[in-house]
Amino acid sequence: LAFSNEAFQAVFATDEAPILRGTRYEAFIRDIAGRGLLAGISAGDDIWIQEQLERHQHDSQTTFRFSDGRTFDLTERKTGDGGTVLVQTDATEMDRRDAARKTTEHRARVMIDAVFDGVITIDPDGIIETMNARAEEIFGYSAADTLGKTTGVLLAEGDLSPFLGAGGNAIHEVRGRRSDGTEFPLEVAINELEDTWSLHDRRSAERRVFIATLRDVSLAKELSVQLQQAQKMEAIGTLAGGIAH
Repeated sequence: LAFSNEAFQAVFATDEAPILRGTRYEAFIRDIAGRGLLAGISAGDDIWIQEQLERHQHDSQTTFRFSDGRTFDLTERKTGDGGTVLVQTDATEMDRRDAARKTTEHRARVMIDAVFDGVITIDPDGIIETMNARAEEIFGYSAADTLGKTTGVLLAEGDLSPFLGAGGNAIHEVRGRRSDGTEFPLEVAINELEDTWSLHDRRSAERRVFIATLRDVSLAKELSVQLQQAQKMEAIGTLAGGIAH
């Protein structure tokens, strides 16, 4: 090492172990591992040390997660004279926000998978982006089978595009179609979500995302028909009884 500024020293060095001019990169890496600065890395972790030495041969970026919870990115860029410039960036807050986002998204997915109804998220073009476990059961598809396809794959006719933006209070009855081709009555309610609800990575620009709740009403329809038939037979029986008397 030919030079390291105060910020670099503050992160990787101590008063007892400063990073001195002339220190070899391998010695620098072994010293970091030996002092237990990094989470899960120890002096005897030769595999990690070798990985860092191999990265050092090329332009690279390595994330160092410290035992105290801090996170730093170390970017290496080769210079024209064969040297290397190391740039240290404090990524602690970004790393924490990313971890919090992933936790929130995981909890949201667990809750969505636990609900009784099928749930899918759709982009403005009617393309399926996510599908919960109940929707997989209803339609007989795995999520991987439907992602990137239009909602038309789930319906006997058309798709859900006409209902996007109609409001969550509106319930639409359509004909669903399972993976085996059988059709069934399906109730659909669609809401538009804020972009922060998206289970995908954030984009730099805002994007519209819709969530559709899907309910297989085959059994309800069947029970309704049976009830109507029973009431009809009861009425006929009552009428017949009256005539007999």
